[in-house]
Amino acid sequence: MKIYLIWTSQENASNRRADPQNLLPRSGYNLVMARGWESKSIEDQQAEAASPVDKSKPQLTPDQIAGQRRRDGLILTRKRALQQLEAAQHPEHRKMLEKALSDIDSELAKQG
Repeated sequence: MKIYLIWTSQENASNRRADPQNLLPRSGYNLVMARGWESKSIEDQQAEAASPVDKSKPQLTPDQIAGQRRRDGLILTRKRALQQLEAAQHPEHRKMLEKALSDIDSELAKQG
């Protein structure tokens, strides 16, 4: 829990450090703070881990997961190369990007 203190005195900062009485919170100040998004995220992760496994989704093997990630990476790389090709001015750069796109497309075709 984080507690934030507000000084009751309007004296300068050096006096605040020297006198602990100046570090007292104002009366009526709420010292209880709401949980941050980090705590909620952890709570959600714990609830998800405790919940039963959804049987409607097929369970993938580690090799299938790795293949899917590789495919997703290739798709993102292809999109980036297309964006660069649209903006490319120099013919050699365009040629290099076209070659990269053809290599990516052939790799995607191999993966099925």
